[in-house]
Order: sequence, then structure tokens, then C-alpha cells
Amino acid sequence: MQDIETENQKLQDTLGEYNKEFAKVKNQEVTIKSLKEKINEYEQTLSSNAESLALGKEQKLLNDFTEKERKSQETQPFLVTRFRLSYVI
Repeated sequence: MQDIETENQKLQDTLGEYNKEFAKVKNQEVTIKSLKEKINEYEQTLSSNAESLALGKEQKLLNDFTEKERKSQETQPFLVTRFRLSYVI
């Protein structure tokens, strides 16, 4: 009879250890899921920031080009006049 009680106690101890391990694994699964969600959030934020930066740079380039084009249009008559004068001389 004592052998059965000893075996029963061993099985209960083993079951207790399995339950502890299972709880650890479950906690790890929850942690992994949480970390995956954070990674997805960071990726979305990074993508959004990259798109925003690209649009900002595109707008700056467009503004710079427009400004240079405007200055070119302003100086063109002066250069044409100067060019004509250089041929006269």
C-alpha cells in the first residue's frame, strides 16, 4: 500500500512540475504575443514616419525648384540684355 502512496506522491509532484512549466510556457506565449504586437506598432510608426519624411523632402525639393525657376525667370531678361550688349561692343 505504501508503494502506491509513494507512486501517487511522485505522480502528484511530477504533475505539479508540469503545471509550473505549463504556466511558464503560457507566460512566454503572452510575452511573445505582446512583443509581436509592439513590433507591428513600431513598423507601422516607422512606415508612417518614413512616408511623412519623404513627402516633406519632396515638398522641399518642389519649393526649391520653384524658387530657382522664379529666380531664373527674373534674371533671364538681364542676361539677354547683357548678352546683346556684349555683341554690340
